[in-house]
Amino acid sequence: MDFDKKISVIIPYYNADKWIGKCLDSLLSQDLPHNEYEIIVVDDGSKSDPKVLKEYCQNHSNIRYVFTICYIIYYNGI
Repeated sequence: MDFDKKISVIIPYYNADKWIGKCLDSLLSQDLPHNEYEIIVVDDGSKSDPKVLKEYCQNHSNIRYVFTICYIIYYNGI
């Protein structure tokens, strides 16, 4: 974790391959220098191909991709 960043932007990503490029382009076009903020994209078990997202990560050192699968277990009290 970089504590010298001014801003951390966290983006939830689930089957979002159609819009993630536009979202990241918008964030990358800000006036703040790229070394002063980070973009963390969190994928919770998406079925879509993260190819575009991985290309952005390779080309921009301030973008990170986190893949996780969260399971929620419901307890009904029985």
